[in-house]
Amino acid sequence: MNTSMPDAHPKVVERQVQALREAGPGSLLVWHEPTDRVSVVAAGTVPDSETMIIAGHRAVAQLNSFTETTTRTFDQQTRDAQLAATLSRTARDTRREWPEIKAMTPSIVEPRRELAAQGLTVAEPPAVSERSRRTLITDEYASSDTSSRLRLTLTVARAHEAPAEIAVVSTPHRQPVWALSVDVDAHHPRPSATVIAAAARAALTTMSEAIAAP
Repeated sequence: MNTSMPDAHPKVVERQVQALREAGPGSLLVWHEPTDRVSVVAAGTVPDSETMIIAGHRAVAQLNSFTETTTRTFDQQTRDAQLAATLSRTARDTRREWPEIKAMTPSIVEPRRELAAQGLTVAEPPAVSERSRRTLITDEYASSDTSSRLRLTLTVARAHEAPAEIAVVSTPHRQPVWALSVDVDAHHPRPSATVIAAAARAALTTMSEAIAAP
């Protein structure tokens, strides 16, 4: 049973900022709707339709650097308090979008599982958009054993009404360097998710090797 209030605003505290930093790449700061609790989950955890992603591990480093530069605050405890306040605002904003994200999450859970098995973990909160009268959800993934300059994005339509879109993008500007569309069988999403994950892993590995080549 969902015990959280419809207008609940997840609050992030300093110890959760510290936990996200210590958990390392691939970890996520999430809000679990049924229990109304904020926590940090390890890399490889697959967020489902009861779990709202607030931020990925990379956000801590980015926000920490921004806070230090803009406020000239060098004390880590003070910065963590500021980061907690910033992430609380992020959680509040994401909570407003959560009904749409929650409704779309079942369409992307199977690919998330298959990609996690391939070592590709969700790195950021998903984005929901509209295109050609279709609702889409886009995830961004990272891998610890490929170039940190590359990430993978996956976009799927509600109920798989359109082909899944896979792209390898360069960071930090998110410029696409490779893209592929994969048809998804709406009645058998798991085999399609396996194909998506295999294609994504191969593409990310190939592009990483190309970047590393002299």
